[in-house]
Amino acid sequence: MTQPYVLYGAQSSYYTARVRACLRKKSVPYVERLPSVPRYRAHVRPAAGTHRIPVIETPDGLVIQDSTVIIDHLDAAFPDPPALPPGPRQHLAAQLMSVLGVEGLLQPAMHYRWNYPDENLAFIIAEFGRSLRPGGTPAEVEAAGRLVAGRMSSKLLGLGITPQTVPAIEAAYHALLALLDAHFFCTPYFLGDIPGVADYALIGPLYAHLGRDPAPLRLMQTRAPSLFRWVEQMNAPGLDYAEFPAATGAYPADDQIPPTAVAVLRHLVRWTGAELIAFAGRYNAWVSEQIDLPAGAPLATDTDQPLLGEVEAAYPSGPARLAARAHALWLLQRPLDDLNRRSGAERGACDGLVAEIDGAALMGLRLARPLVRTDARLCLG
Repeated sequence: MTQPYVLYGAQSSYYTARVRACLRKKSVPYVERLPSVPRYRAHVRPAAGTHRIPVIETPDGLVIQDSTVIIDHLDAAFPDPPALPPGPRQHLAAQLMSVLGVEGLLQPAMHYRWNYPDENLAFIIAEFGRSLRPGGTPAEVEAAGRLVAGRMSSKLLGLGITPQTVPAIEAAYHALLALLDAHFFCTPYFLGDIPGVADYALIGPLYAHLGRDPAPLRLMQTRAPSLFRWVEQMNAPGLDYAEFPAATGAYPADDQIPPTAVAVLRHLVRWTGAELIAFAGRYNAWVSEQIDLPAGAPLATDTDQPLLGEVEAAYPSGPARLAARAHALWLLQRPLDDLNRRSGAERGACDGLVAEIDGAALMGLRLARPLVRTDARLCLG
């Protein structure tokens, strides 16, 4: 019997949820282990070059970190069902969601986790504590959980989450819940009848934070029951079409994108696009000051997800300050590169989608130098 993949992660982990769903939807044999197991600490973490989860260890011993890189690997090794659709419009929509879903829901995910302590804190402390001290005494579990909770909750300001911005964050998330609920009432997955990178982007925040923590879980169940059902589907093996007996197991014909999916993209572009545009401006300014750095030079040697300083993002509700995340720009390169390699009729079709989602400013961005990921570090191309 072939050895299974090993997923090192946790139920409360935003990025682990993405990889777990991909493994299940592609029917990949795997086992899951907590990052507290001896092999992770002695071998896997040093091989990965970072303490972050998720990490997978392949049957032949390859260690891969970063949820996007892992999903790329799994899609190449297990191409059925394909994570990326063939049509240029659908392909661009999927690549766009791979950044908008991952980055765009960081604010509501972290806000709803940490700013509702009366409902969430006991649950979160227990989750973190069990991941770090499995089999420990109640006191050991609680102490470990409180230690991690203190570190994680300190990140809110860098994400632009303040008492002043919370009303706008909640209003934008409520609107997104309504749009996603309308969409998943009509179709099992984001781009039709196949789970793909768009779904794997959304499931991270919508399961690990917004679909499990008590306060946002209640919100989703009461405001967006079809979305909640999609969260369940994404954690089930196989395609799970019970409510969609006419599902074809294919992406929509003729490169069509459901109108409800276009509405979701348009909403996320309005909010996440504001951040990404500000991040790109800060990055390009930083690059202009680093004229002596050669290709391959890391942006930072002490972290795999460097911050580039504080920026002001022009959200629809008004400006807000937050830290510019280089990792978000690395993800943004995918849809930008996908669009810019198109020509002729394919480019025209993609430009039409960009216009539909009001994405001209976002998709017109140019990074002064490309970003590459080498040995778990973001580096200049």
